[in-house]
Amino acid sequence: MDDLELRRVFASLCTLAEQGPLPVQAYSMLVRRMCPEALAEELHRGWLADSRFAPTAAGIILHVCTAEPRDVALSSSCLALILNDFRLRNEIRAESRLMWRNAFRALFHLYPIYRQLDACFSKCFIQPMFTAIEELFDVEPEQEDYETAAMLFSTFGRTLNDLRPVGVERLICRVRETIVADSPEMNCHIRRVFLHILDLHTFRWEEVKIPEHYITGRLDTMLIDEPPTELSPFVRPKRLRESSVSSTASKLRDSTSSPCSQIASPLSQSMNIPRIEEEEEIPLEKKETEC
Repeated sequence: MDDLELRRVFASLCTLAEQGPLPVQAYSMLVRRMCPEALAEELHRGWLADSRFAPTAAGIILHVCTAEPRDVALSSSCLALILNDFRLRNEIRAESRLMWRNAFRALFHLYPIYRQLDACFSKCFIQPMFTAIEELFDVEPEQEDYETAAMLFSTFGRTLNDLRPVGVERLICRVRETIVADSPEMNCHIRRVFLHILDLHTFRWEEVKIPEHYITGRLDTMLIDEPPTELSPFVRPKRLRESSVSSTASKLRDSTSSPCSQIASPLSQSMNIPRIEEEEEIPLEKKETEC
């Protein structure tokens, strides 16, 4: 199989990966017949040329290294290539911004694979990943740069937060500045993704905790406080308790202070409160004669 046919196979694998998880049988026999160094070069060419190929390349590397744990030729070659791309990122950016963005995508997609294979070697990815997102917000970014930064930050935000929370705070500040900036490269879709990133950061990168109306933008999905149809006799609203207490007190005053009430109220009888008889009014002239 020549290089052109191999690239066509990799392109078809990217198309299959868009429909769901890529089965191992789709590339297992192919990668086993290839030299590890040659396979690494083809994977490198693939993730630089096609933005969809980075997850497929990560799956191939994981499959080969899992099948042959002692054979580290492929993983070492790919690690050297991805780190060399980061070192030469300025030259790659000057030549092709598409390849520059694709190199950053590969950096993020390969990190979980190398963390699973070797935790020590995976530390080489930490600083490049934070630098990659910061450079996507640099001076005069294109619309595709914002889209790439939004996609990477929203997908791998929890991973970055576990690695360096302080670095994530700096990136969140860059996101806020970008949202309020009057940039012609910003559109409604990118702003929505950036707002979603702020929500993820607020709710500790747990999307299930974000209120639905934050995501949909519809106020009719909010939980509106409505009076319950049936109140529990043990748990009542505060206003209801206050009103019931005030009504009870007013009834008690009426029952004890009314001159026509000859019979004590049941509450006063249960509390053994004596009924106070109202004093008979004496005319003023009679009072003077008595004195």
